[in-house]
Order: sequence, then structure tokens, then C-alpha cells
Amino acid sequence: MQDGQNLFFPEEAFLGQEWSVDETSDTLRAMRAVEDMIIVGVYSDDRMKEYTRPGYEAYARSLVEEIVPKEQELLRGGGDRRYRSVWGSSLGGVVAFYTAWEHPDVFGSAICMSSTFSFKDDLIERVIAEPPRDVAFYLDSGWPGDNYEVTMAMATTLISRGWRYGQNLLHLSFPNATHNEAAWGIRLHIPMQFFNGAVARASRKFHPVLGSDVSSVEGRRRNRSGLDEA
Repeated sequence: MQDGQNLFFPEEAFLGQEWSVDETSDTLRAMRAVEDMIIVGVYSDDRMKEYTRPGYEAYARSLVEEIVPKEQELLRGGGDRRYRSVWGSSLGGVVAFYTAWEHPDVFGSAICMSSTFSFKDDLIERVIAEPPRDVAFYLDSGWPGDNYEVTMAMATTLISRGWRYGQNLLHLSFPNATHNEAAWGIRLHIPMQFFNGAVARASRKFHPVLGSDVSSVEGRRRNRSGLDEA
């Protein structure tokens, strides 16, 4: 998760507003609504530089080449990139999207909340012009403002390139939600359940989307349905 200083401790957070990540994840785990997860908050030094083009290129490499290996060494996280996601809000959502798009071998998904996709960037154009990546996305925004229009544009662009809503893409809009840490913290439980929820994970186990061989999966479904001859 980007903007690590805003995730856990109000004394460190911008204007004293934190995401309450620990409280939300603990509650979901107590409910058995999500499976266990490791959350790594990466503090930003200069987010305007690190989270936007071209600075996010070096920043993403540092996540891939330094942070992820260190997390696996010290915290023993799973090695399968399908269970590793990168999160962010506002400009943090931009760098999260870029990182998953550029490094799909390391991150299987990105969570982008109220993301400033139109600021110094061409990510929508890249989605249109480049081969689709085998990654999933959660996109959301408030309304009015809060990067509502550009988030809607990114979601519809992904749909046009083959992403399937509710399977490897979820887009939500929140009426009257504002652009701040408190608002992101309130709805944090939604992407947590979409990507790491017990029911969601069970669904993807039996109906693979990410990384599945579409032809072989369809073949197994047809066999189970008795649609194939012999």
C-alpha cells in the first residue's frame, strides 16, 4: 500500500486522518470474511515525483526489486503473484495501476481509489494501445469530483479491452464521497473482500479468471455439462 504514513497511525497521517487499515482488516478477519493477509505500507518521500510519470518508473522497480523480495525474506509472504496486490489512492492509485500494468509477473492486481489518471499521464492510452495484461483491477471514486469522470473512463476502457466486470474488474462510485483518507478508509473493506475475501477466493478457485487457460477451462465446463461427445 502506498502512502504508508496514512494507513495506521493518526499521529503520522495527513491532517491526522488515517485509513484505519489495521482495524478494518482485523474486523474482517474476526468475521472470517477474508483470509489472512500481510499489509506492507510503503512511506512516500516525494509522492508528486514518485507517483507520477516519469518518476513512477523507478519507484515501481524499487517495489519489484527491493520491497517484494524483502517482504518475502522477512515476512515470508506467498510467492505467487496472483495473491499479491498493489494499492493506492489519488496519485497513489496511479502508481499502483502503473506498477501492476508494467510488472504483471510480480503483481496480480491493483486497487486504485479516486485515482488521478489524467494528471501527467497516459495510462488510458496505454490500455488502448498495448496488449492486455493478465492482472485484475479495482477502481472507485466519489461523486461529484473525486476523479469520477476519469475513473469511469478507465473502467470502460478496460471493459473494451476484455476485462470482465465482477471477475477481474470491479468499478464502484460513491455518491458524495470526498477525496481524503477518511473516505478511503470507510470503503477499504470492499476491495479487501473482492481480492482476499473467503468467498471471492473460493469462487476464483473453481472458476479461474486470472492466468487460466480459457480453452481448457471451457473444455472442463463442457465436459461437466455433458456437452461434449465421448
